[in-house]
Amino acid sequence: MNQSDFGQLLIFHSIVQEKSITNAAKKLGITVPSVSKALKTLERNVGIALFVRTTRKLQLTDAGEQLYSQTREPIFRLQNTWQHIGDQYQQPSGLVRITLSQLHFELIFKPFYAEFCARYPKIILEFSINNASVDLIEAGFDLGVRFGNNLTDNVVAKPIYPAFRQGLYISLDYASKYGIPKTLDDLQHHRIIGFRFMSSNRIEPLFLQINGENKLQPIENTLIFNDSEQVLDATLQGLGIGRIFEPLATNSALIPVLEEYWITFPANYLYYLPTPVKAKKIQLLIDFLMEKFGSYASS
Repeated sequence: MNQSDFGQLLIFHSIVQEKSITNAAKKLGITVPSVSKALKTLERNVGIALFVRTTRKLQLTDAGEQLYSQTREPIFRLQNTWQHIGDQYQQPSGLVRITLSQLHFELIFKPFYAEFCARYPKIILEFSINNASVDLIEAGFDLGVRFGNNLTDNVVAKPIYPAFRQGLYISLDYASKYGIPKTLDDLQHHRIIGFRFMSSNRIEPLFLQINGENKLQPIENTLIFNDSEQVLDATLQGLGIGRIFEPLATNSALIPVLEEYWITFPANYLYYLPTPVKAKKIQLLIDFLMEKFGSYASS
């Protein structure tokens, strides 16, 4: 492999990650014809097509899948090392991409990210709010935050927030109109606010802890959102019983109901790829979060 081949391989990786030649060109800051030419040259040198091209999208061939899967980790490590060396001699700067759920953004980043941005003005944070598990290399992310049961084995995971419960809450207005549920059977006669996962397009089922086990509770939702902030808002407006995580249920207008049946979610983790050296911009964010949440992690 010569220097030209390596450059073409980097462009190939950008095309895979951005899912189009046009988007790869924007990311790399070069022209679309240059990206197309580099891909054609790489395919000619390899001797086989790496993509199947249609009018709507690019799809990797078997050879393309093999080339990407076998080179993505070495490429990632090399780029990270390159960034790390440069970081030692200049002010930390550049983009840090973070994947996390809306809940974790509210809990972990919302209270403090303005402080981080003020401390390191040349570091750009990009948040991708997504409830689904994400492959950091595949999707091009530097860090993620997830519940402990959603982590894969190939990442470094640091505890950042302890386990907590998901509660059932109503407002004073709701209680005056519909009463307060006292038993599980009472739920059948109450208005339930549902949540739809954007990633899977499924509605979150209601699990409650019954006799020491998490069991599915049949319900009918009368209002559905795909945004947890809107679930909280609708609950406060008295439109139904909302499922809200305890750390977010700080409004005094919320009334907890059926507490003995609430389920506990696992501890929460900051996770990233295990690399011998890490870009300074990424390490600074990790250190900042540990500074803010070290006491939570040990509790």
